[in-house]
Amino acid sequence: LKQQQHQVTSTTVPSASIAEGRHKYVLIRATPSSSSITTPSPVYFVTSKHGAAYHRDAAEPYIDRLEEAGYQSIVVEGGGRISSTPSKKKIEIYGFSYGFGKADHEIAKRTIEESGLYPGYTVSTSDEGY
Repeated sequence: LKQQQHQVTSTTVPSASIAEGRHKYVLIRATPSSSSITTPSPVYFVTSKHGAAYHRDAAEPYIDRLEEAGYQSIVVEGGGRISSTPSKKKIEIYGFSYGFGKADHEIAKRTIEESGLYPGYTVSTSDEGY
């Protein structure tokens, strides 16, 4: 029997997944799988999770999704806090993670803005707070 391989595209895993409210977030870098000769460029993902006691609790389910989608070289670049207020179309990124260190909030901001998932939102960053 010949085993069929299922090619999964990057659209399977959104580049940003922000839970409503104030939560821990992580910035993840991963490389899409590629059958071409050229090495694909790494891409960034931002995720927060309601009820995540630790930053790893926000990271682990997303890392699982990325692995299932065929991503490689998955690295948590850092973390912080993120506050999402849909009624005001506002996302605030700040703070740091004790376990992963401080994420580059500007990369997180750009990833959220370029995701197309939060149109009309104001995304701001700050180095204040934990």
